[in-house]
Amino acid sequence: SGSDADRIHIPAIIKAPTRRALSTAQRDLYRTLFTTEVMGRANIPYNRSCIVVANHSSHLDTGLVKFALGRYGERLRPLAAADYFFTGNPLKVAFFEQLTNLVTLDRTSGTGTAFDTARDLVEQGELVLIYPEGTRVTTGKLQSFKPLVGRLSMATGVAVLPLYIQGAFDALPKG
Repeated sequence: SGSDADRIHIPAIIKAPTRRALSTAQRDLYRTLFTTEVMGRANIPYNRSCIVVANHSSHLDTGLVKFALGRYGERLRPLAAADYFFTGNPLKVAFFEQLTNLVTLDRTSGTGTAFDTARDLVEQGELVLIYPEGTRVTTGKLQSFKPLVGRLSMATGVAVLPLYIQGAFDALPKG
């Protein structure tokens, strides 16, 4: 994500209220602008962490997952592609590194590094969001899963909370 000289540091006095404002705006967007229906909230394991998995067809998906999980989703830590969110324009990198809960995941290093990153988060009790297809799909149809989720659940003994998102592809498809 560039050299330290290129990095932008957002002071804590700005970071904390901005994060809260972004979270509120995101929640209000899904509550008012979109017709969002959530089914199955009774299945959320509020008393423990889990590995949250969802199909992935749109940049709307992470916000929808967070919205669907309600207060439980406030501590959601989505795994996000390092090459997409954490490289390039210093303003973009600063935004995703400092104003979101995204956790950088190196998709190019194979499953070893991705697995280690995810396992460390799960073992720390974090609520991790993984898109098991590995990337946003271009057809809107569910694709084959990568092995990370099953391997992670078996290695940590942490349950998986599956979510299915419908309509996000139609609203904002890849590209």
